[in-house]
Amino acid sequence: MIREYIKAAPSAGAAVAPINVGDPITGGMIPLPSSLTEKVPRLVGARFATRNGAIVISTRNSRRVDAVLMPN
Repeated sequence: MIREYIKAAPSAGAAVAPINVGDPITGGMIPLPSSLTEKVPRLVGARFATRNGAIVISTRNSRRVDAVLMPN
C-alpha cells in the first residue's frame, strides 16, 4: 500500500552503502501522506525518505530506520 502513495526514483548514481533497519537517520525526512495514514493509523506520525531507489520509513519519535522497502 505504501508504494501506491510513494514513488521512489530508481537509483542512478554511484553505488552507496545499503540502508538497513536500525541505522541512524541521516538527512531530511518527510511526513507520510495523510491519505495513507488514514488507511493505516499505525503510521500516524511516521516519516519517510527515498534513498538509492528504496523507501525508508521511521516511525514517530524514532531517530532510526524502522522499515526499508526495497525497489521491486
